[in-house]
Amino acid sequence: MSHSASLVCSQHPKQDVCALLECIYLYKSRQMNKTAR
Repeated sequence: MSHSASLVCSQHPKQDVCALLECIYLYKSRQMNKTAR
């Protein structure tokens, strides 16, 4: 996991693992979209 992703996801409560995973997934998909273009 990149440092940027952890910074973005740090706003979520650590107890909420599902939200955290969702945040990471969305972050990665955004990065892939940027590199695809």
